[in-house]
Amino acid sequence: MEDEIITSKIIFDSGISLDGFFAGENRGPENPMGGASGKLHAWMFKQKAFWKNINMEGGSEHGADSELIDDVFARTGAYIMGKRMFDEGEVVWKEDLYKADVYVLTTEIREPWVQKGTTTFYFINDGIQSALEKAKQSANGKDIRIQGGANTIQQFLKAGLIDEFFIHIAPVFLGSGIRLCRVTYEIFAAHWPSLKDDPTADLFNRINKYVVTKSSANTTWENTVLLNQDTVEQIKSLKLTNGIDLQVHGSGNLIQSLLSHGLIDQMNIWIYPLVIGKGKRLFGDGTVPTNFKLVKHVVSTTGVIITSFEQDGKVPIGSFAS
Repeated sequence: MEDEIITSKIIFDSGISLDGFFAGENRGPENPMGGASGKLHAWMFKQKAFWKNINMEGGSEHGADSELIDDVFARTGAYIMGKRMFDEGEVVWKEDLYKADVYVLTTEIREPWVQKGTTTFYFINDGIQSALEKAKQSANGKDIRIQGGANTIQQFLKAGLIDEFFIHIAPVFLGSGIRLCRVTYEIFAAHWPSLKDDPTADLFNRINKYVVTKSSANTTWENTVLLNQDTVEQIKSLKLTNGIDLQVHGSGNLIQSLLSHGLIDQMNIWIYPLVIGKGKRLFGDGTVPTNFKLVKHVVSTTGVIITSFEQDGKVPIGSFAS
């Protein structure tokens, strides 16, 4: 029998806010992740597995989330990260935190930082492909995790090098900061085409994808059409054609624009039993008054209200008496 060839997968595992931010503003060694880590990673800090895997005591829960954390640590044989992430962590990370080789993308020329144990940081000056080849040798068949930050993950996504990823969406709005992906399309285009014999992937790959953008985008994903001119008129034209419904994924700004031009026919909104206090509103200042009627609602076992609204003519004006 021939020996089985084990191929490393390239993965990332990241937390983002509901409005798509990977980190807050003003990041640096004095303010790691822009002060957003506690908000984005609260779920992780509760897990005993997280603290166990970084050689510390902590956490109060051990369930499905802990099993996922254990699995990601166990399958990872090498890490790649950007210089900013390294700078933020270098001053606080404990010795042998990663227990594997870590490749840091940087323009700085620096000798490897060999720690006690099995962690060594290598500083790579010639791009992601060079870092990836070196990481594959270190991983010895295990997976390579792109640790961050967002720009580093974006580079690997745009190069089509990501095989699998996990995204943990925290129920918070940051309002500003560093986005994991510039647009929803980029993360979809990096994921769905790589899946085989998957009904959901087959659907996403087969249907038309209309991408609203002010710039160029990677359109190698089949059936992708850019809407980068007069977007409102382009969408109006699409609505006049016979066919299935157009569904908007992501981008609060796009939804606001469509609402202001009367182009939203139905909204499915999930209302969570949380008070955020501040952040980015779906219906913020400048929202055009629009009349909708509730056509469906369901309450989940965790208290999430799942609603569906349809447009219902002009906003009625009157008084309680009338």
